[in-house]
Amino acid sequence: MGADQHTLKRQRLGRELRQVRLDQGLTLRQVAARMKMDGNKLGRMELAKAYVEPHDLHRLCDIYDVTPDQRHAWELLLVGKRPQHWWRSYADIMSAAYTEFVALENDAVEAIEYAPMVMSGLLQTSEYATMLLSTGARALGLEQAEALGAVRLARQQRLSTEPSLKFHCVVNEVALGFDLGEPEVLREQLEHLARVAKQDNVTIQVLPLSAGRMALQPVPFTVLKFGDEADPDVASSEDLGGTILYESEREVRRCNRLFDQISRAALTPDDSMMLLHARLEEGNGS
Repeated sequence: MGADQHTLKRQRLGRELRQVRLDQGLTLRQVAARMKMDGNKLGRMELAKAYVEPHDLHRLCDIYDVTPDQRHAWELLLVGKRPQHWWRSYADIMSAAYTEFVALENDAVEAIEYAPMVMSGLLQTSEYATMLLSTGARALGLEQAEALGAVRLARQQRLSTEPSLKFHCVVNEVALGFDLGEPEVLREQLEHLARVAKQDNVTIQVLPLSAGRMALQPVPFTVLKFGDEADPDVASSEDLGGTILYESEREVRRCNRLFDQISRAALTPDDSMMLLHARLEEGNGS
């Protein structure tokens, strides 16, 4: 199925923005600095993988000092209904950073993640997600917790619909026994984890407590990959303030290197499933 007219317009706008920048001998970093924007995001705009907001276009027109006719021509390429992705219906409960992360995840071809305390959002059951979101330091009301839980379930469609996301997650052994106060919820979560691990596009490893200092790494993080050298990896993490995106080459490289170290210290996928099933058997005996 061919691209729709809106997509074609975005692609044309991106190509023209890139060509004007190159004609003026400017780098992504130079323009992004003047835009107060990350260079990777500007690069995705040129590749039509990030939406060009009207105020961003006007700023670019000023930076490139384009003619009024050129400015008007570019503005026409923005005319039309913006694509309504599924996450737009949750805009009232999602932070700007989380919204951008979900949009990037939707475009990614591969994701790697380390989950030190609780299950990855891409692996959570509905009940587990709701209980997790409604407890702890960032506890939400039940209605909002259920809504954000629904966002996580919607994100999981990337694992089962084509083109499917290639997903490699290392889960700390701590997460296998994280007590939410409802043993049955945890059991169903572990059973779900075992099922998802059977998918060809999913690799799950467990980092055992016996891994020593490596098992003490406390910060969750994800790296999204887009399969294109012109579209660099993006890393993200979470703290009490919410989602944090890292697009600098240094930060992304650090996350990739740390994931390599963690995955090497983790059990193999087969041994990880043996441990998981042992945990389930322990639950049966309790």
